[in-house]
Amino acid sequence: MNTELQGSIASSDEFSDVVEIASQIFEGFGMTANKNGILHK
Repeated sequence: MNTELQGSIASSDEFSDVVEIASQIFEGFGMTANKNGILHK
């Protein structure tokens, strides 16, 4: 989450938008996260 926060600050975009886009990118590469936030393929 720290990277998403930094991205939000650097781009002046809403945090929720940055998180949503990051999630879409992970899903595009076939990666998902469990409820604890641990990434897996």
